[in-house]
Amino acid sequence: MPAADTPATTEEEIARRAALATKGSRGQSKSKGTPAALRKHIDAVHKGLRPFVCDRCDAGFAEAHKLKSHVDAVHLGLRPHACTRCEAAFAEAHKLKQHTATVHLGLKPAACLHCEAAYTSRQSLKAHMALEHPGVPPAPARKAAAAAAAAAAVAAAVIGAVEGVEVREPAPPAAAPAPAANADAAPPRAQS
Repeated sequence: MPAADTPATTEEEIARRAALATKGSRGQSKSKGTPAALRKHIDAVHKGLRPFVCDRCDAGFAEAHKLKSHVDAVHLGLRPHACTRCEAAFAEAHKLKQHTATVHLGLKPAACLHCEAAYTSRQSLKAHMALEHPGVPPAPARKAAAAAAAAAAVAAAVIGAVEGVEVREPAPPAAAPAPAANADAAPPRAQS
């Protein structure tokens, strides 16, 4: 058994963690929860291993396809993901989605948790935080909720833009009616 202060990365521990990761919260199978995937994650994220190195600039990558994307974009200048609304083109599909959402749909997914400010990029939000809220630590739970909501809004808007559907902000939920003073009394009628 490993000591409490040292991370357990033995093959047995990796297999145990991968087995746990193969089941979702309702017992359904998850495709990436294999021992090989977990080993790759540990090597890349926790150990910082970058075995795929660019022979032109010495940039290192954890996966071969990321090295190929780097060479295509940086050294060959390939931009296969073109915007259908303007002349912009991008090396990566997620950059095109971000461009569409922020430039053409006007979404600002990086929202400040302390005021009403919102920005198109996290870098702009960080600059805002440094100027307007110095020393304020982020609220992790609120940050995660805001990020999830922003990601959902961007996804809905991008899908809507691709399919030609207008995306509107959802209406706020209606307030629950107050409980009646007398439980046997008939509910009030709506006026027409």
